[in-house]
Amino acid sequence: MKYDNLNQFKDSFSNYTELRVQENRNNRMNLTNGDVTGNVATTTSGVSARVFKDGNWGFSSSPDITNDSISNVVKASSENVQFMNKKDETRCGFYLPETHANYEMDFRTKKDRQNQKYWVDFIRE
Repeated sequence: MKYDNLNQFKDSFSNYTELRVQENRNNRMNLTNGDVTGNVATTTSGVSARVFKDGNWGFSSSPDITNDSISNVVKASSENVQFMNKKDETRCGFYLPETHANYEMDFRTKKDRQNQKYWVDFIRE
């Protein structure tokens, strides 16, 4: 799922913006009396953005990871914070950095991937 070019969207940021693409993978195996009764692999992914302006946050997300959906999420987050600022004029006086930064975190395991037979044998032990 690696999406390598989020920088192409930075020109559409009008305020402090966090843009994130994420994928979670889960493997589940069930054994009953040594027999495999369930074996499911799931992957969930999506994109989200949050925008801060004048003490309020705007947020939006989408399960689709395409250029169009990312652009739409950034736009919707910006529109949401504008809406929030119309409704809440208290302003918190909190400021976030105005500098541009890019940070990537990779939480993939460093362990060798094992096949399903390995895990069935492991569970049966």
